[in-house]
Amino acid sequence: MRRAPGADHSRASMLRPSCAVLAVEGGGAARQPVAAELRPALDVWCARSVEQALELLAERSFDAVVTDLALPDGDGLMVLVAASNLAPRSARILVWDRERDDARAKEGLGPLLHGALARPWPRGMLLAELLRLLPGTARVAAAQR
Repeated sequence: MRRAPGADHSRASMLRPSCAVLAVEGGGAARQPVAAELRPALDVWCARSVEQALELLAERSFDAVVTDLALPDGDGLMVLVAASNLAPRSARILVWDRERDDARAKEGLGPLLHGALARPWPRGMLLAELLRLLPGTARVAAAQR
């Protein structure tokens, strides 16, 4: 569990509201990394497991949670349930791999899920989807970066 390197921590970014995103990624060298796509525009916090994600959700609030479906110690659905309880106003996006994960897992999630993307996606699509889902003040903060 760590703050993503490369996040903008300049004095200018501290003067405007922060848009905090929890990126929960199971890893894998061939995977399209969530944090890398979001990092230039948002304040990204990373977790590599359900356990780490739950610790971070309990410690601080996030404007959005983006999680892999497959995680080393469970699945992203556990993270989405926790996020909906601990951060009910957060935008929640589930990410899965077309070739590995069962996309049917996202069916019937209703209020737990605001968006879903299958890897691979076109460059910039995850960020665009997240900005579309973010509450107004968080969206303004992200757009200013």
